[in-house]
Amino acid sequence: MKPNFKKKGSVRRPAAEIQDYLLESIAAGHRRDLVTFTAEKLGLTRQGIYLHVRRLIDEEKIVAVGKTRSRTYSLKHQTKSMDLDITPELEEHVVWRDYIQPLLPTLRKNIFDICFHGFTEIFNNVKDHSEGTTSRITISQSPISLTIEVDDNGVGIFNKLKEKFRFDDEHHAALELAKGKLTTDKQRHSGEGIFFSSRMFDLFTIASRGFIFVHEENDWILKNEELENTIGTSVRMTINLKSSRTAKSVFDKFATDEDYGFVRTVVPIKLAKYGDENLVSRSQAKRVLARLDRFQVVVLDFKDVETIGQAFADELFRVFNLSNPDIQLQAINANNYVTRMIDRVKSSA
Repeated sequence: MKPNFKKKGSVRRPAAEIQDYLLESIAAGHRRDLVTFTAEKLGLTRQGIYLHVRRLIDEEKIVAVGKTRSRTYSLKHQTKSMDLDITPELEEHVVWRDYIQPLLPTLRKNIFDICFHGFTEIFNNVKDHSEGTTSRITISQSPISLTIEVDDNGVGIFNKLKEKFRFDDEHHAALELAKGKLTTDKQRHSGEGIFFSSRMFDLFTIASRGFIFVHEENDWILKNEELENTIGTSVRMTINLKSSRTAKSVFDKFATDEDYGFVRTVVPIKLAKYGDENLVSRSQAKRVLARLDRFQVVVLDFKDVETIGQAFADELFRVFNLSNPDIQLQAINANNYVTRMIDRVKSSA
């Protein structure tokens, strides 16, 4: 959560407000210019800000390294880890109750509910899908956020999805995972766990065999990097301790009022792109549209998509509609060019 950069002039501010602003500013990247930046934004003197910084250091909420102009500040983190053998008898709610909850600070109810939901969903996936033998759970707390990390030594989530559904590659698996309702075991899972958990946390990251899939602020990012751990899967979930988000509010965005069914999804169109290629073909569009007949409302997010071809747009907004007239297709974050192309194919329907 980024700090509010509004300046209120020279009004007197509560100490707690100033210190919260300092913590949020460090998290936002102001590690070297913290004092100058905060003094300017809040309309206070550098000397006054230094007093609050000193108090945060004394309270072990931040760490200062270096002297005078070269000094940098970082948030103090408390981290604890544990290793568990993965067995059929291991129940995720028992692991939470006996091992995780005692490590947590006193949390607001909405934060507790989100953390409980996210952990139990992900740990259940580890137990049922990873094919691993051990799991490491890490809890990391800073003054403003909480991170839960669940690692396993299994086959890797993207690799398993690729093999199960015969996807072309891990990139293709990531696109399908973002849509929701994707599971390798329909008898025991609905494929909703990652979809909803990823949207409850401020930052949700899946790393497996060099692929890093990140959800942050309604945006998905897929990276391919060399990782130290090339086996298994690592899931990191971070939430701001003052977030007002609730698990219910996330469910409500994608459900119906009548039966609370999972009927709405958001598809990040940019995940259909490979490298610098353009989205122009019907085959690319068909990959985007795969399995979307399982939803009632489909939101196609064109963020970071500069252009699309006529055939791609036609397959999405005319051909699919002819075969699925009861499914609502909505486009968001489309630039002027993409919007014109969409309007063009719709008008020819």
